[in-house]
Amino acid sequence: MERDEQCCILCSAPFSDIAHIIPRSKSVKNDARLWQRKNLACLCRQCHSNGHNFTTRLKMIQVLHARWNYPYQEDELFSEYVAYL
Repeated sequence: MERDEQCCILCSAPFSDIAHIIPRSKSVKNDARLWQRKNLACLCRQCHSNGHNFTTRLKMIQVLHARWNYPYQEDELFSEYVAYL
């Protein structure tokens, strides 16, 4: 919440939800990597409801990469996820 300044990373509205960029349903149960800071993002309710599609998830990755320089392309979890799609 602090990192995202308590705002939705997609539209800058006040956040209401914390979203997983890589959904829990697409990974091994209890995989600690799902709870890493770079896999979580603040979203408003509207963006979170729209966020369950590939395009929005890629946008979330792009925003976090641009803001915080997260090296998603080098991360095994993200590579597996993108290959899965």
